[in-house]
Amino acid sequence: MIDAGLIRRTKSVCPTCLQEIPADVVERESGIYLMKECPEHGSFSQILSRRPSDFRTKTNVYFSLMKDSYKQKDFLVRLTERCNLNCPICLASPNKQPIPDYPIPKLEKFADSKSHRLKIDLMTAEPTMREDLEDIIRSMRRRGHLVALHTNGIRIAERDYLKKLVDAGITEVHLQLDSFDDTDYRVIRGRPLKDIKEKALENLEALDVKTSLIMTLLAGVNEDQISAILEYGMSHKHVKEIFFLGCRVLGDGKNLADSPYLMPDEVIDIVERQTEGKITHANVTRFQKIYFALLSIFKVRKCFYVQHYLAVRKHIGGWEGIEKWVDLITAEHAVDRYVEGQNRGLLARFKFLLSLFWSILKRGGLVLILILARLSRLFRFGFDLQKVPDRMVLLGFVTTCDPYNFDVEVAQNCGKGEISMDQGEQDSGGLANIYRERMFLKQNLKA
Repeated sequence: MIDAGLIRRTKSVCPTCLQEIPADVVERESGIYLMKECPEHGSFSQILSRRPSDFRTKTNVYFSLMKDSYKQKDFLVRLTERCNLNCPICLASPNKQPIPDYPIPKLEKFADSKSHRLKIDLMTAEPTMREDLEDIIRSMRRRGHLVALHTNGIRIAERDYLKKLVDAGITEVHLQLDSFDDTDYRVIRGRPLKDIKEKALENLEALDVKTSLIMTLLAGVNEDQISAILEYGMSHKHVKEIFFLGCRVLGDGKNLADSPYLMPDEVIDIVERQTEGKITHANVTRFQKIYFALLSIFKVRKCFYVQHYLAVRKHIGGWEGIEKWVDLITAEHAVDRYVEGQNRGLLARFKFLLSLFWSILKRGGLVLILILARLSRLFRFGFDLQKVPDRMVLLGFVTTCDPYNFDVEVAQNCGKGEISMDQGEQDSGGLANIYRERMFLKQNLKA
């Protein structure tokens, strides 16, 4: 008998043995769950959302529009398994695996094998452990690729070091920023880091390096810092993105004693409470529907577990939500018509974009149309933070795929691929996570 609450059938993995098993996305009284059963290890349930209506509408838009497997343009590069921290929550399990650093010639061969411009995300475990990092940056920039550095900030707290990376061609840094309180850092990162983070932020601003702030959220630990990080980002124009990342059961993170693991919809609810409704779940849902539609038009891959929202800096200081500039309800209706239409050819896309422009003009947002036109180029040619207008701040509510939330239909359209020494080239970072966990499991069983 078909479950009345069934939303979608998919495949996942058993969190214990990591073998592929069937899974269902279902609605229950308390929310939306991914439910699955392993013949050997029993049943598992993962909360996906406590907002069934919002989840269903986003699901409908996403799986109606993001059907095609678009060309991957963004790759995470695991440059090294070494790190200058041993964070209790680390997804990468650094300083444990005898895996060599990723060689520059191998990276160059990979970059040269692609006929289109890539975004190369230099990360994992801590890329600034590489003494040849400047050479890597120069090599990728010389080949015409976008390059972003993901870092814990310890090395770039030295301005001279950051200046060397800037001179080599780095223009974009994604900085771990979980708090402005050392009590939180002792729990999340294992040591006080507040002063180091603040120095890194100061240096990024001084050298005008476009910055994405990545706040890892642990339930019951650092939610009270959301407003502080949000306000910092909004008041510093070199910050172009702020991502709220829910901790997941990967790497060292699966050893946490409690259960602080969060999915994007749960994070959005926390942000709504912490901002006292300045950002609402309903408006994030409306914007996300528009975003999915635009991504499909420009053929950009994106994970369902990455939800977005756009904030706008005011000329007089402060910030406001995109709903002050765009009639999100009118725009949402345009998305619904686009999704329901049988034909999504050129004419249908034109009608949708025309309706979107009208929803902006209704709020007197002619300037915003020009800004969004610039943003549309980022969909086509790679998301370069240098090109994001100063007034725009993209917010993200994110998680990563782990053995509990893994959904094949989500992972196969992951917005980031991965290249590494242990997993080779993977078109989906979500799949790479599961393959790596299987590798760790086999190693532990042998030990």
